[in-house]
Amino acid sequence: MASPTRPCGRSRPCRRSRTISTRSQSCPTTTRSPSRSRRPCPWRRCCPTRLLKPWTCWGSSSSTLRASASQPPRSGMKFQGPRNCGGVLGWSHTMPHQLRGLKCWKPLPMKRPQPSPSQKSSHFVLRQLCLRRWSSCKSSQMTLGTQTWKQYYLCRSELEFRMESGRPEKDFICKAIAGHEGGIDELAYISTNECRFDGQEKSVVCTVSSDSTVRAWDVQEGTEIWSSPQQPAAVVNLVTYPRLQLVVTADKQGLIKVWKAQNGRERASFSLPTFSSALQACDHPEGPFLLVASAEGVLYVLTVPQLQLLSRTRVFPSSPTGLLCSPDCQWVFASTQNSDLGPKVYYTRSLLCLLEDDPPVSTTLPIWLTSRACWAPDETARLMVMHRNSNSTELAITTYELGARQPQEGVDVVVQQIASFLLPDTMTPPHLMKGHGSQVILLVSGSELVLFTIQGLQLAAFQDHQKPITSLWVDQSRVLTASFDLSLRVYVWNKENKIPVLKSCYHLLGGSHRWASGFTHVESDSMSIVGVEARSIGTSILRSYCFNMQHGSDDCVS
Repeated sequence: MASPTRPCGRSRPCRRSRTISTRSQSCPTTTRSPSRSRRPCPWRRCCPTRLLKPWTCWGSSSSTLRASASQPPRSGMKFQGPRNCGGVLGWSHTMPHQLRGLKCWKPLPMKRPQPSPSQKSSHFVLRQLCLRRWSSCKSSQMTLGTQTWKQYYLCRSELEFRMESGRPEKDFICKAIAGHEGGIDELAYISTNECRFDGQEKSVVCTVSSDSTVRAWDVQEGTEIWSSPQQPAAVVNLVTYPRLQLVVTADKQGLIKVWKAQNGRERASFSLPTFSSALQACDHPEGPFLLVASAEGVLYVLTVPQLQLLSRTRVFPSSPTGLLCSPDCQWVFASTQNSDLGPKVYYTRSLLCLLEDDPPVSTTLPIWLTSRACWAPDETARLMVMHRNSNSTELAITTYELGARQPQEGVDVVVQQIASFLLPDTMTPPHLMKGHGSQVILLVSGSELVLFTIQGLQLAAFQDHQKPITSLWVDQSRVLTASFDLSLRVYVWNKENKIPVLKSCYHLLGGSHRWASGFTHVESDSMSIVGVEARSIGTSILRSYCFNMQHGSDDCVS
């Protein structure tokens, strides 16, 4: 029986003479050459030389060596994988015909490069810097594998710079968006207010109009996404649930509907006996719900999106009621303007689990003739209320802290007054009121914007508009005002001090005074600003201002 042959052409030695033959006989693949002092034989049984690298390739001559032990395979090479040919690595498009029949050694698992201690320290520092500078920034908003904290910090810093400078065409692009045949009554963003720089950011707003339609708009593209069929009556109220991608509307006849934000399909409906005076969306951790106040002073609590009735409570008899839900959705403030009836605060859990015989847990604040109110965004249950003093001659703002105490049976509402002050006599009664942080109150009086602390210290006063201010929008970074002078004013918070300072930056101008009568609403998210521009003929259009990112996705996304 003929002995098997090796790749070098010699016959394979028997077991007894293998040691002698490997020492006495020379193998062509182990001879010295100018390029390599010694090459290991692919037939491992006859050469004791160890393999240097898992990607080293050998052949029957020196010309067949395509990758040396010191040079790993190039990125263009394709690993052929193990075949029944003996045990040598190979790449199909680089190996000659002689190596097609050879085997491949199984490559060793390559360890992923681990970040150095300095890289870990830099990542931790940048993450803490982002969380400290932007409290709304959460790690859950970072898309794993597409953004680093350094990229997020650089992109968001650039965005803030452009929003603060406001150079036309360089920092933002203005677009006019038309489509409604009537006046726009409400405007709300359906997209989440997150700062995303992964190429997936998109701003979407919803509007309701006197033409009895609901519409959604792409702010960046300036186009209409969908429009609802014409409703039986004019749609006057609008709230959104960005996390659930739902839109809730109410018309003048009291018909409430839920729409899908993606395509505008109707999900559910609920009819009130009279029209609604207020809608309030509450995205509670235990489940979202909707608060509806009717013109008869009745408070309805409905599930979302099914619009099933949870409770019905009479708050103020035959009086339109205003509603405000606390930032943590634990408290509901209900009031009627310029009434001798004091405003009420309801414990939300008692409204959701209302028993037939027991009324909801609530308390009445010891004030009268309430005109405006707002919650402190950075506090869970801090309420600021504007009202007349005991003599009904001067306006005062009182701040309350709310709490719940659970005795042996039931729940008691605890109200603590922490501050109160009188507004100046020379000040026109404010018609808009917002809160910022935990200490600052913003008031709009005519064409003037005034800032106070809850103790009554006046921080600033701005008179940047020539006509009355119609809308006020406040968040942690900016303040926006809309006016009948056909302009939007942009302000930026400076948080270096203990009490934040507001800086007036620039105007965003609307269209021509010949066709437009002014701005009536203004809203914003992290990337854009949208205002409702009223036309002289009774219609309205949207005017969007989208801020540019010079870096783009190549620099902000890995």
